[in-house]
Amino acid sequence: MIRFCLRVHHAGYSYPDLQRLVCIAEVLGYDGASLYDVFNPRALEVWSALSALTGATQHIILMPLVLDVGYRHPALLAKMAAGLDQIGGGQRLIVGLGYGGNPSDHTAYGFGWQPSVKSRVATLEEHAQILRGLWREQRFSFDGQAIQLVDAPGLPPATAGGPPLLIASRGKQFGLGGVARQADLCNISFDLSPAEWLEYQTVLQAHLARAARPSDSVGLTHNATVVIRHRRDDAERAFDEFATSRRLTSEQARHGLEHALVGTPDDVVDRLRAFASAGVDLKWVFLLFPDLPSTDSVQLFAERVIPALR
Repeated sequence: MIRFCLRVHHAGYSYPDLQRLVCIAEVLGYDGASLYDVFNPRALEVWSALSALTGATQHIILMPLVLDVGYRHPALLAKMAAGLDQIGGGQRLIVGLGYGGNPSDHTAYGFGWQPSVKSRVATLEEHAQILRGLWREQRFSFDGQAIQLVDAPGLPPATAGGPPLLIASRGKQFGLGGVARQADLCNISFDLSPAEWLEYQTVLQAHLARAARPSDSVGLTHNATVVIRHRRDDAERAFDEFATSRRLTSEQARHGLEHALVGTPDDVVDRLRAFASAGVDLKWVFLLFPDLPSTDSVQLFAERVIPALR
């Protein structure tokens, strides 16, 4: 069964804005909600916001999409995640990790920057191993290239084995190799077509084989831009307005967002069913609604699309 997550890029949102959106998503039947991890001064720090939202909700799964591993020591993150998992009662947190995509912020705030993707992927893999080790072992030592732990007491979460790890990468050579070795869930890119997904899926399967992990070890998650209206012409008009807001011509938007979920609820259902028909087994779909903070599209999707796919 596909799960659906409201994806919120929350720069410019107050905490009451976020609480309202996430609580509405929970009531409407969304499975999850996510925030991003950025140093934008207009965005609340992601873990602080997720912690507050955990206390304000009952069952929705919350996730950072995704944490830059250059910003936090993995032992600290293991402690943070174990604590938030306990606060939520277990099974309400997915820990999203990425190997860093903003060198200017790394430099500006003094984190340093590894220009080599291969090195950053290796660092992410060490973080993943340390998180799981501290969540699962009573005492844990680790002798990595970048980080060493010596007989560190474990940091048990509420969820047995720890929260799932989602790793974001679209690098076919290095990134997806790290995904295959360490991830529970894989997040690749925005608005991929079924054909593009099949290509990535083939690469991931090859990496999984090399890692001696079963072919179904890593669940696939899909990022989708959603412009949904009751009428198709209204959806197309809204899509053109979205393109203008992004300073794109309609032609540029339709090329770059060719496989976005645009149209009526029936159109969107058909587009999502096309992934399963093509052999792409999506576990999560992360939905970015350009008309947020309005919840009109969020509600229409929940009422007409989610039930059709369940």
